[in-house]
Amino acid sequence: SVARCRLAPFLRVARCRLARLWRGCRQPSPVEAFLSDLCHYLVARQG
Repeated sequence: SVARCRLAPFLRVARCRLARLWRGCRQPSPVEAFLSDLCHYLVARQG
């Protein structure tokens, strides 16, 4: 459809921007690192 053709470039730009933002956020914060360590500890203790 015409609307889809008109929106395609915008969606592509938005997707790129979101991907870049996501990649920036995926660097683990101290809290995230702590939580994952805690999870691993609990799983290891259960097993």
